[in-house]
This record gives sequence, structure tokens and C-alpha cells, in this order.
Amino acid sequence: MMGKFLAITTALCSSLLIFGCSSGGGGNGGGQTTEVWIGNYSGSAPTSGDAPTGKICLKLTQNGAQVTGSAWVAGWLWKADFSGTLTNNTQLSGSASGQDLEGNNITVDYNLTISGNTITGSITVNGATTYNFSVNLQKDPNKTDCGWASRELANAFADALGSASSNPDLGTALASFITEVPRVDVKIDGTTYQQWWACIWEVRKKDSSGNPTMEYTIGGIIDDQSFQKAIGWYVEDDNLSDTNYFIGLDKNLNSRNVNVSGLNTSNPRGAAFLDFWNAFNYFTADGGTEDVYKTSGTQVTPNSDPFFVSKCDPSTNTQYKVWMTTINNFCIKFDTTPTNRSASAPPNACTETVSIPALYIEEVACTP
Repeated sequence: MMGKFLAITTALCSSLLIFGCSSGGGGNGGGQTTEVWIGNYSGSAPTSGDAPTGKICLKLTQNGAQVTGSAWVAGWLWKADFSGTLTNNTQLSGSASGQDLEGNNITVDYNLTISGNTITGSITVNGATTYNFSVNLQKDPNKTDCGWASRELANAFADALGSASSNPDLGTALASFITEVPRVDVKIDGTTYQQWWACIWEVRKKDSSGNPTMEYTIGGIIDDQSFQKAIGWYVEDDNLSDTNYFIGLDKNLNSRNVNVSGLNTSNPRGAAFLDFWNAFNYFTADGGTEDVYKTSGTQVTPNSDPFFVSKCDPSTNTQYKVWMTTINNFCIKFDTTPTNRSASAPPNACTETVSIPALYIEEVACTP
């Protein structure tokens, strides 16, 4: 089990060392004010039982009739160059091209109507015969950028999740939901570091009847300056009748406390600190009572619609539903003896806690 946990943390953090946790950003300059438009897409596909939805963001600059900038479409594109034409100051048509996380070439065509602070209309992915979505966007005057994770960062987490689950396809599916990446302060060996990147997934698998069968949480907190250091953890539970909750939601999406103690180096609960510039500056939790991952639960509105629904994978009959969540009173801390090494987030965990954005994900059966 030690090898599996090391694979998780190494894939998570070594990928980030290469690519970094840069945000999406971009868009062309010019004399006009750049505007950021954020909203959702929803639509249909040529197969039944498959109705993907997700987030979309456009960062646009107008120069006469020409509109340029950048486009993000969750599950499809991360910071692709946008080029379009504006007619009568209301009708915007254009396109953006890039690659999804599997390396497939993706072109998204836009046919939009601008009315005040609202954009409505439709987009197509690789032609109308593939996916055709309706969109609704609002201008956000408080933003100067979409602030999404880059494709490279999403791919790095795809590798990490694939290692955690021993299923690269699953890792890619889960990572395709990434948009913005939050931050949190940490303390390593008594030294406080501010605003490292943090990503937490809470994942629940369901059988064909919709009953939960297994759940796990994977998290990573990465040094945002040199991408040298990281905290990583993974906890898993396949006995959902006990009271050792590893994600902060019950089967009805009501919040519940999480208290995972005795973190160590093996399944189902492990935590580690890594330093990629110094192979000897590495330690794992020793499994003591002070090694804990805690939250007071996850906030998801029961019966709410997910912000992202993936396409149905015909090879596995699996679909992923994703909710943006907030994990309240989050903390993780662990140490190791006899070297007296320690790591915690936030710095004075667990007498101090933070609320942190995260993702709740359901893996469900579907029919292509």
C-alpha cells in the first residue's frame, strides 16, 4: 500500500513541479475595455441519456467589429484563443480551438446575442452533429480575468487522480471539471507559508440502483512560488455502514462531520510532505493520534443540479456528476518521529480551521 500512496502523491506533485499552478488568463489587449463573461452551458447530444452541462467563461476585447480574447469551456477547452465578429453590437459569432485533456482537437463555435450584461445563444462542439449547447452568461465587472486553471494544471491533476484510482481514464474525467483553484496557508516544520494552491475532490461511487458503494477524498496543497513542496493526502472507505466518514456528505447530500485520524502511509488513509528539489526532505505521517484530517462537513444544497455532467462513457457506462462545494472547518495535520517533522494546513490546525472550495463528484451508471 505504501507504493500506491507514494504514486498518488508523486503524480500529484511532480506534475505540478513541471507545469505549475498557473491560472488561465489571457486575452488580447487594445484600446477597448476587456470584459469577462461567466455562466453555464447545457444541451443535448446525439445519444439518449446523455445531457452534459458545465461552466463557461469568455474574456473578450472589442475593436470595431472584431472581437478577440480567450475562451474556457469546462470539459473541453482551457484558455483557447477566441476570434469573432460583432454585428449591430448585438450578434456575436466566433470560434475557439484547442485540445481536451485526452489530446483530442476541439473547436467550439459560438452564435451569441448580447443584451446589456447578458449573453445568450448557442455553442457547438466539433460541429452540431456532436454537441449542441445553449448558453447563458453574465458580465462580471469585478473580474479582469476568468482565473481558471490552465490545461497543463488540469492535466497534472488528471495524472494524480489516475494514479490514485489506478485508472487514467477516471483521472482525466475527474480533472476535466477543474476551473478555479483555491488557496490556503500552511505550516511546514514551524515555518508558515502563505497561499499555496489547494485542490480537494470528494468522490462517491454508486451502483446501478443509485446506492453508494464506496467513497474517497484526495487532496493536494502545492507551493505556489517554486512548486518545490507539497502536502498530499488520500482517504478511502468502502464500508459505508460504519461511522468513519471520509467525505463530508451523507447519501442525501446533507452535511456530516469528517474525522479521519491515524493518517499513515497506506490505504485507506495516508498523508505525506514532499520536496522535489531535495529527495531527502520527505516524510509521511506516522499514524499517531495527532495525524488527522477533519472537516465539519460539505455544503451542497440537497436536490440541487450539478454544475457539470459529463458525457456517458460507452466503454464503461459511467457518467460523472459534479457539484461545486465548500468544505467547512477544514484542517489537516501530521508529523513523524523520531525526526520531529510536521505539516499542517491551516498553520495552527486543528485549533484553527478554514473553509475551502472543493468538488463533490458522483460516479453513476448511465446508458449511452
